[in-house]
Amino acid sequence: MKKLAVGIIMTSILFSHLPVLKKLVEASKKKKHTFIDPAQPFSPLSEKELKTIRNSKIDYAIELTHEQALIRAAEISGKSIKQLKRECRAPDKIVSLATSCSWVEKKLTLSVNSYSVPLIVIVKLCRNGSLGWINTLQKPLLLELSARDKLFSGVIEVDLVANGFCYLVNGHLYLKENVVGTGALEAASASTAAYSVSETSDYIGECYTGSKWVKLL
Repeated sequence: MKKLAVGIIMTSILFSHLPVLKKLVEASKKKKHTFIDPAQPFSPLSEKELKTIRNSKIDYAIELTHEQALIRAAEISGKSIKQLKRECRAPDKIVSLATSCSWVEKKLTLSVNSYSVPLIVIVKLCRNGSLGWINTLQKPLLLELSARDKLFSGVIEVDLVANGFCYLVNGHLYLKENVVGTGALEAASASTAAYSVSETSDYIGECYTGSKWVKLL
């Protein structure tokens, strides 16, 4: 009888702490996908794991294989994988220390009036042993505001550095109508993507971030 009473008490305590435990688990998940640790060996996530992270409300950083990065960029941009392969060809100057390379997909949520719009940036990551760095010679595979029912008119600029990037978004947001994306324009260390929409689109508001820093590694 005494054991039963103790068991009931312990169960009550456990259930009373469930909300706290749930918050701790969620916080742990957020922290896990905030940065990339280049000292840890790259173990590709499954499509199911990628989908779970992308469908969550967190701003994440996830490492992708070359194939996964191409598929993701094609999915968001609407470009063909063949076209993306041409655009992301390695620059003439090869980083000799790089023994292996992958890609990092970073999601940043921007707020425009009452709307939340994710900015997706995909950049190249190189490794040599426990050292890792963003390849500043390789332009981003993707710079795009990703929202199914909203479209962006303006410019997205990204300046790559060894452990992250600076970004600036300057433009306007519309409800979906007709859009023309010109894609990434500049190579070297600074990249720019420019987009325009038709005049018949319904206006939501201005989207301006100023220059902001994002740490990836």
